[in-house]
Amino acid sequence: MSEDTSRPSCLWRMFGCLFKMGLIVALFFMIVGPAVLFGLFKSIEEQLPRISYDSYRPDLATKIYDCRDRLIAELHAEEKRSTLVNFKQLPRHLVNALVSIEDERFFNHYGLDFKRILGAIYADVVASVKAGKLRKVQGASTITQQLARNAFLTLKKTWTRKLKEMVLAIQIERKFTKEEIIELYFNEILYGYGVYGIHGAARFYFDKDVSELNIAESSMIAGLIKSPEYYSPYRSSNISKQRQSVVLRKMFELGYIDKATYDAEKVRPLVLRGRRKEKWKAPYFIAHIRKILLENYGGKMLYTGGLKVYTTLDMDMQTCAEEAIEASTILKQRPQDKFPSLNCALLAVDPRNGHIRAMVGGRDFEKSKFNRTVQAKRQPGSSFKPIVYATAMDYGIPPNRILNDEEVEFVNKRTGQIYKPQNYTKKFYGPVLLRTALEHSYNVVAVKLLTQIGIERVISYAKKLGVQSPLGRNLSLALGTSEMTMQELVDCYCVFANQGIRIPSYAIRRIVDPNGNIIFENNPPEREVISPQTAFVMTDMMTGVMKRGTGRSARLSRPCAGKTGTTSDYRDAWFVGYVPQLVTSVYVGNDDFTPLGGKLAGGVVSGPIWKHFMTNALKAEPELDFQKPRNVALREICEDSGLLATKYCKSRIEQAFIEGTEPVISCNLHELIEVFGDGEQGFDSAPFGDSDIVLFKPDGDTERVYTDAPVNEDNSSAEERLRNLFDEEDPDVINRRKIIERLRRKVGSD
Repeated sequence: MSEDTSRPSCLWRMFGCLFKMGLIVALFFMIVGPAVLFGLFKSIEEQLPRISYDSYRPDLATKIYDCRDRLIAELHAEEKRSTLVNFKQLPRHLVNALVSIEDERFFNHYGLDFKRILGAIYADVVASVKAGKLRKVQGASTITQQLARNAFLTLKKTWTRKLKEMVLAIQIERKFTKEEIIELYFNEILYGYGVYGIHGAARFYFDKDVSELNIAESSMIAGLIKSPEYYSPYRSSNISKQRQSVVLRKMFELGYIDKATYDAEKVRPLVLRGRRKEKWKAPYFIAHIRKILLENYGGKMLYTGGLKVYTTLDMDMQTCAEEAIEASTILKQRPQDKFPSLNCALLAVDPRNGHIRAMVGGRDFEKSKFNRTVQAKRQPGSSFKPIVYATAMDYGIPPNRILNDEEVEFVNKRTGQIYKPQNYTKKFYGPVLLRTALEHSYNVVAVKLLTQIGIERVISYAKKLGVQSPLGRNLSLALGTSEMTMQELVDCYCVFANQGIRIPSYAIRRIVDPNGNIIFENNPPEREVISPQTAFVMTDMMTGVMKRGTGRSARLSRPCAGKTGTTSDYRDAWFVGYVPQLVTSVYVGNDDFTPLGGKLAGGVVSGPIWKHFMTNALKAEPELDFQKPRNVALREICEDSGLLATKYCKSRIEQAFIEGTEPVISCNLHELIEVFGDGEQGFDSAPFGDSDIVLFKPDGDTERVYTDAPVNEDNSSAEERLRNLFDEEDPDVINRRKIIERLRRKVGSD
């Protein structure tokens, strides 16, 4: 009996002990718990980034502008956030749509919605019990938590990140007003297809400014946030419309819209912009800019730094360049599907400041992103010759120097190899002025000139002018057999156009960060690398190329200079020409280095493209002439002798000379000859009738005689009768001076 009464007593004592222990533990946690939670809070808080409205900087796309500050491209990686909006720009119904579907108690909580958290836990537990496994069916993150996660934390799902998100949400609520949080949220969130920020979303889906969005459009955009790709109208219009209806229903339930508005907006059709494949303006130039920015600032700064890049490109000239290439005869005759290797490039630079005004690196950027203006290295052919001639001018060889264009062999003393340069026409033209040889691009004369001034001197000059690529130390250097980029070649010609001053060509004027600070400004060095006199003489000689030489097909109606270039077997066709304010190069060739065929030389293929571009690009530009510097003498010379022209010279040209190198002797090739025709001087009768003027002029490998005398009764011309006076086999006949002396002796002239 006593045992029965003692057992309950023991149980009560045990229960009393457990109760006291539980009470002690509860009291302990009530006292210590807050301190532990506070310590945990502080620990997490110390790991969080410091936040403020001024320090918040969302990832922004880099914007690229042309020389007139017109936006031409935006650079971004997987995200595309170009413009930030402020709260005042947001339509009220857009804000209401967001709050309705994402956080209906947003304006009443302080970062965390505990009612929603408990509701989400309950929903997840019920769903997990029914499914027999852990399931999450309802989220509890507030707008503030979502902002904390997207703007300041990673998206990796861990308990640590979730705790940080909650602590950071509380901090954000302390730091920012509700309006500021909404503004930051709209600028930060992803809206699908790599579009970040409400500005981009409004443009991407409806091609509208944010302020222009109506209720139907706002509710559709707000509905995207939960799962942008899934609810996208571009993926499924039905699913997107169902999601939009859910948002509108919530707006109605919360009193943001009335029943009539709900019914009307639910059926209002959405006019989508349509997905467009992003296509850059001036794609080769933009890719060139991107490469420069990546090399100097890295990918993160380029794609997320919100840089503003102000370039040198003139979009008007760029359009002219693209049109000129598209309209070219050779590209029309050889469509890309049948001639995939054929390509074309154009580069235009202002020589006065080095600004790249137009750049077309190929026929089609989508099919080949290889930029042939700055990446491709090709032989420039005869367009390199002005560098050889400029070296000669600077070393005192004047443009009226006569060299014999003839078949000649050069033997390499070290290897014994024989080099025999040929002209484009496979013909030789005898003694010619250097000016004439440049105008008609005679190869033998260029090689002879190189041997006179020396290979090393020419290489040194080429480097000064702007060539950075290695140059071959051989005689074919004169004919442009060393490969270089188009930009290098254009830089050289810019020196001629800019009176001997070299300003390296460049594409970026300045770079500005999101705060308006200039982080880079281009001030390239200006350096006189050849004298203004040499530059002007070379320009003067190249105006002859356009007037009388291989560049006639490209001649403009304003002062211009230039040079053609064609490589062996017509593999490369070049034209490089300029006016005082613009230097432009055009190249046509096959990427696989196969010949163009059909005698498609630079003047034939590239010259017309150059002319088309320059004619249109310069329409708004003043017509300028090349300014003659001091210490340059202009003289009218005989095109045959190179001496001062007389009234007897049939072909005269005005030539610029560096002072001290101009001719001072009058032409002695074309002379007045007295003829006494009574037979006293060995003539049976005056061989020239009533005329007493005989003019000598070279023609190929022979000498020709011109006279004003009429044809005789026997139909023999004065020239034929004079030729009969001499032995045609006599080698002295090819020497002008000796011919004149023999004629004088023959007719008894003083």
